[in-house]
Amino acid sequence: MARLLELSRLESGALQLHQSHVEIAELFAGLRSLFGDQALSKGLRLHFANVSRCSASSVWADRKLLESILQNLISNAIRHTAQGTVYVGVRRCAEFPPGRQLCFEVRDSGEGIAPERQAQLFDAYRSFDDRRGSESHGLGLAIAKAQATYLGADIRLRSCPGAGSTFAVCGLGNTEV
Repeated sequence: MARLLELSRLESGALQLHQSHVEIAELFAGLRSLFGDQALSKGLRLHFANVSRCSASSVWADRKLLESILQNLISNAIRHTAQGTVYVGVRRCAEFPPGRQLCFEVRDSGEGIAPERQAQLFDAYRSFDDRRGSESHGLGLAIAKAQATYLGADIRLRSCPGAGSTFAVCGLGNTEV
């Protein structure tokens, strides 16, 4: 029920943003702490980019919204990866305007997503998790997409069956807008 209310607030525009400079190293450290044991228990390697090599040390965003998006994407990557690695990184994407070129990526070595399912993946109530006992209600990616839109960003997907998936939150700024 809480997820449904969250989606409703986002869609109605009733959410107030609290933007600030979010240190990427701190953000990654918190996510590593949150998901490290879960990945390890599945035998997965959870790898975060070395932020000291990145050209930006912070992102201008609402920390709670950005964390929520990344938590959703990392959780899904771990859930749908049977073996291998989940990678979380940040890069610049030149196709976005200057000052809004940061992209956070969550890449997995999981099963991948069939092309015919990709177009509907961000629709509310669309769950393609057909495992018995799944707790998925099809809201997570719809909420993440709405949160990204609220931040002035977009979520992109690259995936190929058998070759994993990459979800990228693109169009984030490293300066105040």
